[in-house]
Amino acid sequence: MDTQTPQRISDPLDAERALLAALCQLPEGDSRRAEIFSLLANYPWRSIDHRIIWEILAEGRLGTTDLPARFATRLTQLGFPDLEYEFCFAACGNSVDAALVWLRERMSDVAKDTDAARRVSGGAERSSR
Repeated sequence: MDTQTPQRISDPLDAERALLAALCQLPEGDSRRAEIFSLLANYPWRSIDHRIIWEILAEGRLGTTDLPARFATRLTQLGFPDLEYEFCFAACGNSVDAALVWLRERMSDVAKDTDAARRVSGGAERSSR
């Protein structure tokens, strides 16, 4: 078992690529895959290309057999035949764990920002009454 601490990822685009690759490569029963799916449901994507890939994966219609070819077909059907997706099928290794740590931190920050915005807007509504 690899006990190395995953290297930190600082570039959001690198993290997004690693997370999408993990979704394409981790087996269905892997708990990290389920957690990534759950966290990405509310993730504010930095790359529109990555968001398109996420939307295709979230549809759940691709299955697991011959995924790269199915991906190409689906991208073409959606009007994005030239969108780069091959990185999803390159070895992602230890970057999965590093990207998951990054995503947990990012989504924790998003939740804090959302809570703070609710408190501010809730206070503004009360003061205008």
